[in-house]
Amino acid sequence: MKKIVLLFALLSQIIVAQTTETKVWNLLLQNKREDARKLFDKELKSQVNLKVEYLLLDNIIHHENGKIYYDESFVQDFSKFPESKYYLCSLFKEPFIVDNVQQLGFNDWTYKKID
Repeated sequence: MKKIVLLFALLSQIIVAQTTETKVWNLLLQNKREDARKLFDKELKSQVNLKVEYLLLDNIIHHENGKIYYDESFVQDFSKFPESKYYLCSLFKEPFIVDNVQQLGFNDWTYKKID
């Protein structure tokens, strides 16, 4: 009986987390950035260091809200995930990774980001 309850609790947690992530993405696509931030902070913020997808979603919400500053801790946290190599190429030109150096050129942050 305990195994069934534990299995049910685990499956329901997975389903709730996935629907919350989908709700956050839908709010972003509808340009409801503040609502997406509130829902993310309420439901998923505690899991940012556990899943690379949540870490990226957190930074995408920051970027969509106009916070385009470089955060060195993001790159360090991002590089700790083994699956980060699969996301690096597609996100390389985003401001929170390296930025588009072909159009914007190199600046003081570029060398720090690459290191």
